[in-house]
Formats: sequence, C-alpha cells, structure tokens
Amino acid sequence: MKNYIVYKCTSCGTEFIVPRMYVDYSNNYVSCPMHGKHNKIIVIGAYYKLRDCMESRAYKRNEHGAIEQIKNSKP
Repeated sequence: MKNYIVYKCTSCGTEFIVPRMYVDYSNNYVSCPMHGKHNKIIVIGAYYKLRDCMESRAYKRNEHGAIEQIKNSKP
C-alpha cells in the first residue's frame, strides 16, 4: 500500500499531497485545501516515499527560507 496520494483540483488546478493515513475513506470526500468548496478532485498518483513524488519537480528555498516550486518538468 502506497503511503502518499497526489490529488489535483480540476476547478482551480491546485495539486496537493496527502498522507494516506489522514484520508478518511468512510466519508469518501476530499476537498481542495485552497478553496474548500471545490470538490472535483482527481488522483494523479500514489507513492511510497515523499521524495518520489517530488522528483519530477524542481524546488528551491526563497529569501525567507520557505521551499517553493520553481519548475514543473511534467509535460
């Protein structure tokens, strides 16, 4: 069983990663973390390690020390 699930909101295009242990399958409902009212969510992928789902993207630290995505190498 894979530990991390990557979702994408089809309304706003936000991609987010959720650990499987925090997904409540009893309600069968996942909403967008940016806009709670968006509920058109699709699964992009599932991974064993968090590093695996971050490999296809490039990240760097900004001037305040936070990590931000600078490039998405997916086609």
